[in-house]
Amino acid sequence: MLDLEDHRFAKNFVDGAWSFSREGYEIDVQDPREGVKIAEISRSSRRDVDHATAIARSAAEDWQRTPHHHRLDILESVLAELRALESDFVRLLEVDVGVPRDAGRDAVGQLLDELKTMLERGPGSSPAFSDVFRGRPVVSAHLHDWNTPPVAFARLFEDLGAGRAVILHPSELTPLSGSLLARTFSRFPPGVATLLQGTHADVAARLSATAGTDRIVFYGPRDRAAHTMRGASDHLKHVRLCVNGPRAYVATDGAHPTTVAAAISEELVSRTASPYATALMIYASSSVYPPLRDALIGEAVRLGRAHSTDPGAIQCLPSESLEGRVREHAEHLMAVGARVHNGGQWKDRARGYWFAPAIIENYDADLRAWPPELIAPIVVLRSFETSETLPPLAPTGVDGAALTLWTAKGSIDVSRE
Repeated sequence: MLDLEDHRFAKNFVDGAWSFSREGYEIDVQDPREGVKIAEISRSSRRDVDHATAIARSAAEDWQRTPHHHRLDILESVLAELRALESDFVRLLEVDVGVPRDAGRDAVGQLLDELKTMLERGPGSSPAFSDVFRGRPVVSAHLHDWNTPPVAFARLFEDLGAGRAVILHPSELTPLSGSLLARTFSRFPPGVATLLQGTHADVAARLSATAGTDRIVFYGPRDRAAHTMRGASDHLKHVRLCVNGPRAYVATDGAHPTTVAAAISEELVSRTASPYATALMIYASSSVYPPLRDALIGEAVRLGRAHSTDPGAIQCLPSESLEGRVREHAEHLMAVGARVHNGGQWKDRARGYWFAPAIIENYDADLRAWPPELIAPIVVLRSFETSETLPPLAPTGVDGAALTLWTAKGSIDVSRE
């Protein structure tokens, strides 16, 4: 049975043992559905990071020499333990991240399936197992944002299977699921698997910049990705970025409005029930626009009514500050002439950090102007007359947008490149 007062939630896992930060500072953790404190975690300092990194560095050499079959035996036992913790994991996603129950079960199931598949493939068959650091010990730091999907933990175990020591740093907004996962770290030799709680500024920035780490695996928004890259540039490192980006739909003349509306309504539903999707941008030709707008507004209203009867089916935001940022951006859009339908706040909720499904019209900026780190059930709808008046849709670099094009013949997904 899940016990949020378990001392392990408050601690780091370093050198094979649970321990508090050397500085003794703590960070409050809230249940985003109610806005109430449910736990405390250690606030690791730069000194904590350097200490843990030195231990991982020392352990990495022996772990890199450990035979593959022995490392995979340990990972098999990790998978068995995670299966035993599955219901606790789902529960933590609900109270820590605000993930609806069904979405949480799906997300944890995906992680377990991914680990099972990884172990069946064995070493040498996945990108993490193709050792770009051949012949040398490696410390790999995994930096997770509040809405990093559980399946991302599979990348951490791939690193362990490849003979790399790992350091996990979960977001200070949603740290508890990472702490639960770290209970499996005791199966590895001391120092091979480490958990460091704390803020991004204190922990992630130091892990990126220190010479003690060789590889960074980052999940999160583009602003923090830029900071991570700048920190890593002081030392030669392998950096893997998994950065949030918006998704776009384009509906041209001839596209069937009902078909397009049904598909986009499904996208809106998924964004209402998931913390892993960013805002959806829709560009519709003037002939398709009116019925599409009406259908989406109706869907947003329906989802709002569903929330009144079953809040557990709706995703909330992880903190008051992030809810405020989303609301602030929506208010800015209205100030510059955009119209927001059904969005804003849940009038029937006294507590918690919720943002109602919103349909935004008359948004004049192009896709690159939308902050991809703002996660909420938001659809931005804009019309165009001809392809020449269509705004730019292919941002460069890490801000690439996934794009679906709807025509009279159906739909096609367009590459992010």
